[in-house]
Amino acid sequence: MNETIKRLYHTAGKDSRIILGLMSGTSMDGLDLALCRFEGFGRDSKVQVLAYDCMPYEDAYLEALRPVAFQENAPLSEVCRLNKLIAQTHAKMLKACLQSWKVDPEDIDLMASHGQTVMHIPANDPVTDPVGHSTLQLGDGDLLSVHTGIICLSDFRQKHIAAGGQGAPLVSYGDYLLFSEPEKPVVLLNIGGIANLTYIPAGAGFGDVMATDTGPGNRMMDAFIRSRMEDVFFDEDGRLAAAGELHQTLLDALSDDPFFAAPYPKTTGPELFNLDYLLRAMDKSNCRYLSTEDVLATLSALTANSISHEILKLPLAENPLFYVSGGGAKNKFLLSKIEDLTGYKALSTEEKNIPPDAKEAVLFALLANETIAGDMGALGPGSTNMPAISMGKISFPY
Repeated sequence: MNETIKRLYHTAGKDSRIILGLMSGTSMDGLDLALCRFEGFGRDSKVQVLAYDCMPYEDAYLEALRPVAFQENAPLSEVCRLNKLIAQTHAKMLKACLQSWKVDPEDIDLMASHGQTVMHIPANDPVTDPVGHSTLQLGDGDLLSVHTGIICLSDFRQKHIAAGGQGAPLVSYGDYLLFSEPEKPVVLLNIGGIANLTYIPAGAGFGDVMATDTGPGNRMMDAFIRSRMEDVFFDEDGRLAAAGELHQTLLDALSDDPFFAAPYPKTTGPELFNLDYLLRAMDKSNCRYLSTEDVLATLSALTANSISHEILKLPLAENPLFYVSGGGAKNKFLLSKIEDLTGYKALSTEEKNIPPDAKEAVLFALLANETIAGDMGALGPGSTNMPAISMGKISFPY
């Protein structure tokens, strides 16, 4: 038997596994790394976050990434080159992070790499798009594994689509396994570049879980700030937005897209909600003259409204436990608007010992744990956008 397969077999049977989760989201601000210890699997999963860091990307890397990510006319040669560059960059950052933690790569059983999404294409009309949903994440798992010496699971979203899902959101699997409650409904909101939520009814079975994207999160706000202000990359605590005034005509133009009225579950990405989307809305509403603060106040209203709209559609008979994570959890102005619109007090995932910034990296590590040691079929039949499947392609270092 191949020695690495023997090692993988041994890892699957261990009482606990050390798994490193890597996540680079649509905000493209850096690489999240979460070193986790897992015991058990499925509903018996227990996770301890041993270390976490977010390592910012260098400007040269972003200059290579931005002309390709979410660009319909990106040259195929650059897509090919970027697949290698992303893996090289992540491997270098990973090794530097482990060195700072004083962790030997040989002590890590598995790595779970999300990669970098560069295109996500929802297919809502089987007549006009018979191929169906498609998505592409770059960052070659083989290169990551060879350069680090760690068994790597990657490319998780393809299996979800193959099984009939939309490829997103995937964090709902971990949300169910780690956050479900027997007597209380749970809503988990993640505000990254795109916002998504998971709804878990009290005492829910796996097939009862609902997950959906809600629309724009931070990405349009961040892109707009970069276009207007030098060396400012995001609105810290939402201070700029708080100093501005909502412009209703612009908000109406921004809200004029079929996505917002579509039923859940649904998925979207920066292919739709990007700086060009904002600029078109500003032209349509004759709002190019607005101050940076007023535009950010209006974008914050768009994000808060779209999130709250989906939450208030949920069949909630009582106030849920409402956990918020992702970069948007730090935006106090945005969070206060969501709390006001929903009437629900936002909780930090830190209450479950999972740092909000680390949550997605942790949950991809959990998906790797389920693939190697779990039995997703034992959870039940699942649903259309929550198929009961293992995910992730396995790459060996040797």
